[in-house]
Amino acid sequence: MSFRGAFKGLRNNREAFKNRVLQESKNNTSQLVDIEDLRKRADVLYGDAPLPMNAVSNLDLSRLVALEQNHALSKKVVGKEDVNVSAMIQHLGNSDWIRQGMKYLGHTDDDCPFCQQKLPHEFEKSLEDYFDETFEADTRALSMFRDTYNDLADTLLAQAQTVLTTNCSHLDKDKLDLELQALNAIILVNRQRIDHKVASPSTEVTLEGLTEISLKISELIEAANLKVSEHNRLISGFSVEQNKLTDAVWRYLIDVELKDTLADYTKDIDRIGKAIDGITASMDRATVDISTADAEIAKIENSLTSVRPTVVAINKILKDFGFRSFSLDPACADNSYRLIRSDGTDAKATLSEGEKTFVTFLYFYHLLWGSISTSGISTDRIVVIDDPVSSLDSDVLFIVSSLIKKLFHEVRQKGNNLKQIFVLTHNVHFHKEITFNPQRTGDASIKDETFWIVRKPDHFSKIEGFESNPIKTSYQLLWAELTKKPLPTLTIQNTMRRILENYFKILGNIDAYHHRQVRRAGKGSMPIIN
Repeated sequence: MSFRGAFKGLRNNREAFKNRVLQESKNNTSQLVDIEDLRKRADVLYGDAPLPMNAVSNLDLSRLVALEQNHALSKKVVGKEDVNVSAMIQHLGNSDWIRQGMKYLGHTDDDCPFCQQKLPHEFEKSLEDYFDETFEADTRALSMFRDTYNDLADTLLAQAQTVLTTNCSHLDKDKLDLELQALNAIILVNRQRIDHKVASPSTEVTLEGLTEISLKISELIEAANLKVSEHNRLISGFSVEQNKLTDAVWRYLIDVELKDTLADYTKDIDRIGKAIDGITASMDRATVDISTADAEIAKIENSLTSVRPTVVAINKILKDFGFRSFSLDPACADNSYRLIRSDGTDAKATLSEGEKTFVTFLYFYHLLWGSISTSGISTDRIVVIDDPVSSLDSDVLFIVSSLIKKLFHEVRQKGNNLKQIFVLTHNVHFHKEITFNPQRTGDASIKDETFWIVRKPDHFSKIEGFESNPIKTSYQLLWAELTKKPLPTLTIQNTMRRILENYFKILGNIDAYHHRQVRRAGKGSMPIIN
């Protein structure tokens, strides 16, 4: 894939791709570019960073082209006109033929090297006068022109071969090779014409033009160097150009590939946005209405939340049960109350431990139907009462037991805020009081109540469940310990001692201390377990 680099980190991640498309559709300001141009740039920029390229050397044919117009090529180089043989030579036009034959005159003993006849007197001198210094200078100029042309041509052809072997992928070497072959052919023709001119100075010579080939070669090299320059420019700012290409790829993707999809998405977003705005407005109105209702509820609750109803209810309980030790007085500021004795004195400093426990339980008992704040009056509750009869006398214990049994009744009522109640105790008498229910016959259980005993046989507590009430009397509990399997070996001796003590002291009304003293004096033999 040519454009893999533009989607780095987005492939196989639909959510990330969607977010990028939406972002680019809003923020991309790149110009839309043709896909083929993007592919060419991607071949360079989305691979490994390439090395820079060297420019292709240009072939300068201008000096060879300039030599084509040299006037020596069109000049007829002939001898001196005022010599007696000049008229004949010029008439015959054989100046070059005569000049070539002069080199044989020194070997023929004044005979003509062509017809073998005796030459006229001073004929050789006439020829030498005809081919004077001007003629020699012109012929030397032609030879120098030939040497110059050949040197330039050899250098240019060598440069051409170097260019043809240049390692440049942007140079069209096939076309360049054809042009160089044509160049070599024309130079070969021109060499031959120049050689003919040097051999026959009197002839006029015209060289084949190299201008058109020079332009074609320059165009090929310039096109390659333009691409090399672009390649090197991309390399010089590789990361910058990568980012530009990525932006251009995303612009093409958004404006061409995903144009219709984005249009549909925009329509859906507008439609959904309007729906959301409508729902939000409705929610805002509902929120205002709820806030108004909450304020009204708070106002009503503030008018209802007071200690006076609680004080009145607690005093009624105390009066109904005939309790006269103290009562509650609401005559205090800041929605509070105080404890007073029957004579009206403040009872705060004289409360016993049991009285403190009792009044605390009464406050907790009434808190179950209310709250210490206006925001918690109607919340559901699960009640846990942990051994509330510590330090209480039998009268207060009876009151507390009665109130807890009333809670049992409330929990069983449907629509009540009290959902469940747990009562924990170490007091067997209190347990018997709160678990008494005339609906329970024998050991039968009631379906909405359970019984549990917490034991600590070792370093951790263990909870044991029972289908019916397991607590009878403390004496029965001791015997129950001895029926367990396996027997509690660590506590069995102590359990048996307590059974015997209960039997003799409580049931038998026997003074264990007196009989212990009698036994020590040898006056009796009744066994006593210590």
